[in-house]
Amino acid sequence: TNSFIRAPFIVEGIIIGFISATLSTIILDVIYDVFWAVISEIMPFSGVYCQDMFWKLFAAFLGAGVLFGIIGSYISIRKYLIKEGGEVVAW
Repeated sequence: TNSFIRAPFIVEGIIIGFISATLSTIILDVIYDVFWAVISEIMPFSGVYCQDMFWKLFAAFLGAGVLFGIIGSYISIRKYLIKEGGEVVAW
């Protein structure tokens, strides 16, 4: 069935979205920590240190990554699914 063919691609999109969200959050956190350390040495000020927003940012990246992974997988596979009679399935 179409769902049987589509499911592995959707799961792959979810996994890729999860991996990209994790990597982007870690990279952004490391860059922000380095930036914060350098700026604090150059200009001492009492700015806002956003370490407590790490999990909120990760949740936002995770939601967006998984959503875009699902949508991208669904769009790319729908072009290749064939319905009975040889017609290409169009959503």
